[in-house]
Amino acid sequence: MKTNVILFFCLLTSFTACKGPKYYTKLGTKQEASGLSVEASESYFSALRQKRNYVEAQAGMKRTGQIVLNQKLVEFGRKKTMNTPREAVYAYVSAQEYQQKIAGIGVNLEISDMYQSDFDEVKKAYINELYEKGTTQLEQEQFKEAEINFKEISKFDPNFKDAKDLQDIAYLEPLYKDGKAMFEAGRYRTAYESLSKVVEKRSNYKDASALKSKSLEKGTVTIALLPFTNGTKSSGAEVGLSAYTLAALTSIKDPFLRIVDRENMMTILQEQKLQLSGIVDDKTAVEVGKIVGAQIILTGSILKLDEKKGNVVRERRTAFQAFQEKQVSNGQTIMVTKYRPIEFDYYYGKSYSAIDAQMKLISLQTGELLKTALINKKVEDEVFYARTDYNRESLYPNEGGNVQTAHDKVQGFRNLFTIQRDLKSAEELSSEAYKQATADMAQQVKSLMLELVK
Repeated sequence: MKTNVILFFCLLTSFTACKGPKYYTKLGTKQEASGLSVEASESYFSALRQKRNYVEAQAGMKRTGQIVLNQKLVEFGRKKTMNTPREAVYAYVSAQEYQQKIAGIGVNLEISDMYQSDFDEVKKAYINELYEKGTTQLEQEQFKEAEINFKEISKFDPNFKDAKDLQDIAYLEPLYKDGKAMFEAGRYRTAYESLSKVVEKRSNYKDASALKSKSLEKGTVTIALLPFTNGTKSSGAEVGLSAYTLAALTSIKDPFLRIVDRENMMTILQEQKLQLSGIVDDKTAVEVGKIVGAQIILTGSILKLDEKKGNVVRERRTAFQAFQEKQVSNGQTIMVTKYRPIEFDYYYGKSYSAIDAQMKLISLQTGELLKTALINKKVEDEVFYARTDYNRESLYPNEGGNVQTAHDKVQGFRNLFTIQRDLKSAEELSSEAYKQATADMAQQVKSLMLELVK
């Protein structure tokens, strides 16, 4: 069986994947005899990837691999003679990478110390050339180009002079300049983002940390979450909506957003001998918002809360049960499958919770209604399942008095006997409706913050 699978795989891949080390070694020998050293080395390499201790392939790889490596070293020498440091450096790197690649299959190729000495010389010239370019580019504020050159130096000599420090400056300075310019232009979010990158890389870079803090301070928007009014007959519905709204707002990942909740406001208002419960209209809300040091207030109403806890109803239904019956045909007794009607219990039920709410975001500086939204959410839960004392594997669905034997219909019907569960409570559904409604409110606040703090 295993042999058949391998043969089938070989047919699918045109035998390429099934050529073993012996095949590639023979191919390499022929190519080497024809003077095709590069091609031969690739064939020996393929053989050794499959079987590293294949002696004949190892010998061939040693011969042809050294020829290929020497060709790369000759190319390095030619580039060095032409006084092109970069090309010479990468020609030598190519030779080193080839040497490492072949070492990975267990064959060691040699690079003369002479070449290593020449490489050290040309590498030094190349690094000095990069350093001179980079420092000139820094002076001319060509930061991106300078960063590339200093980064290139670190590949070959991470400790060369102050190249690492200059690479950091080439990266940090344009971010710092942008952050400072955006701060002065009042674009505090953009400034904060640029300066955060600076501080993350180097916390003591100039006054980036202080500017970042000032950007956050000046750009912060404080929103006071005031109580919602209740326009429904459900006592305490507004309290639940307020609680979920606070949870949704505090989940917003915006450093410029500060929320003043009910607890904080109560503390502040008590100092002013005011009562939070006394807020009855937008005008009063605005006054409270100013007292608690907010720029914006969020308030609104719960307009509708409709909950229905449905009952799970039991219904008697008919299905068919398969059984075997003996019959005599042409003098022989055979077993025939037949179906008889049986009854089973079918259960179904549905519950839901629906919320209609309105939110308002009002500016305390202008009294302007910044955003308003009507939010409608309905969360439903539905169950349907079946019970029986019969073996469910012998049961078949009934459609119009006819037994159904199609696989998908039978499987769907039998699954009814394995998915029993209870309806979610009205409280669970209302909690989910609150979460969905206040998630929409949070999205409105998030959108407004992006408009207010650029």
